[in-house]
Amino acid sequence: MQTIQTTIRLDPVLKGKLEELSRLHATTLNKLVTAAREEFVVTDARAMQQDLKASLATLQRIAGEDPRFERAIAETAAAEAAIVEDPVEGEPFVSEDRPATKAVRDILSA
Repeated sequence: MQTIQTTIRLDPVLKGKLEELSRLHATTLNKLVTAAREEFVVTDARAMQQDLKASLATLQRIAGEDPRFERAIAETAAAEAAIVEDPVEGEPFVSEDRPATKAVRDILSA
């Protein structure tokens, strides 16, 4: 398999520790860093897989309890209705009626 060359930036303290490990293991710094990256990818992929499985199980449980999400929709509507002052709500304004604006307003109010 062809390898691809890349550049990594190491903190000087970490580089010193890696160089010491390289000396103790009688291997190159490159091999140590490659092994560490491979271990990270495997470990992270397993952790991500477990997180995704847990999320899927939660979603399946929720969907089973409320398959059409009716309760969720009702709770969202109730939460929206409970807001007395919505900071995102815009203020209406009146602008001059140009011919196109007047035509659109006439159509919408018809």
